[in-house]
Amino acid sequence: MMFQDVGGNEEPLMELFKLLVHIRYIELFRRLGVGPRVLLHGPPGCRMALFAQAVAKKMELPILTVSAPELVSDITGEPEKKLRELFEQAVSRAPCILFIDKLDALTPKKEVASMYMERRVLSQLLTCMNDLNSLSISAPVLVIGATTRLDSLDPALRRAESFDRLLCLRIPDEGARFKILSILCTNLKLAADVDFTQLARLTPGYVITDLIALCREASKTAVNRLLLPQLESQNITDVQNDQGELERLRSMLRNGDPQREEQHADFCIVMDDFRESLARVQSSAHLDGFATVPGVTLDNVGALQDIWEELDMAILAPLRSSEQPEALGLRSPAKVLLAGPPGCGKTLLAKAVANKSGLNFIYVKGTELLNMDVGVLAISLKPVYV
Repeated sequence: MMFQDVGGNEEPLMELFKLLVHIRYIELFRRLGVGPRVLLHGPPGCRMALFAQAVAKKMELPILTVSAPELVSDITGEPEKKLRELFEQAVSRAPCILFIDKLDALTPKKEVASMYMERRVLSQLLTCMNDLNSLSISAPVLVIGATTRLDSLDPALRRAESFDRLLCLRIPDEGARFKILSILCTNLKLAADVDFTQLARLTPGYVITDLIALCREASKTAVNRLLLPQLESQNITDVQNDQGELERLRSMLRNGDPQREEQHADFCIVMDDFRESLARVQSSAHLDGFATVPGVTLDNVGALQDIWEELDMAILAPLRSSEQPEALGLRSPAKVLLAGPPGCGKTLLAKAVANKSGLNFIYVKGTELLNMDVGVLAISLKPVYV
């Protein structure tokens, strides 16, 4: 995995490299004595393991990768033993990177970890990390943890003595998706009409794994576009009209002509293949219950033209010409409060604005966030904004 393969997430990568200075320069590391520990968190599909591999490749360091569920066992004492062996292996290969993925599976909150074994695993992990500090002068090891459920981690792992830095990998914005798509399509044969700028705009809420799936689906769509018409033109006598699409595909595989491959040398993926694939590849945000770009347009909103004009000036105009607000020193996005009686179309209007701008739309009811318990409201709000 190369450093340039991590497109659109240069900022957290730079933060991570700043923490690696004293591992790359051993003498400086010996003076400082304590190695950095980094906790990566973000939405599912953001490929946090990709970051660790890119860093290891760039720094020319060996990397030990383990998924936390692999360490879980029903045998008493087995998870603790695996943890000790893992850290001992990292010390023996130092300087190196130890990457622990899906950390939340290994260390749930104490109130969630009802089983005595789960609490022992958490204690063993904290002990191993503390022991690593005592050996840090002779064993420079960078520990990178990764989780998609930061709030489910025990607070002991989120303290400064456990992980020095929390790095958040957010859902890629339009510019980041442009970079990621450009990298993913490097080895694909594309037509001249493929526009990464338009594709990036059409994929709000898509993370790296979603974009990978989109490219694969576009390739399959292009192949079907080439081969299925050829099947239609073939004179296959053993296929009856009532046998259906499945039997026709079987016949194509049986009667395929390898010599036709020479005629496919100039075949490539076109923009319409990507557009068709978008209907079959949904974003992870949508699958997790968050709405992305709604299907509501201004045509669905009636008698609110004056309100729409104000929203256009406050929200849409800065998006169309982002350089103008920046020239005036306006860097904060607009915040609009819609007020009115029930049923007057406030939510519909907000969805129409999101549709027009191509922005993601997350719908939250204030009544759903209310709770009598102290601190629950803050916990409920945090995932919405992060």
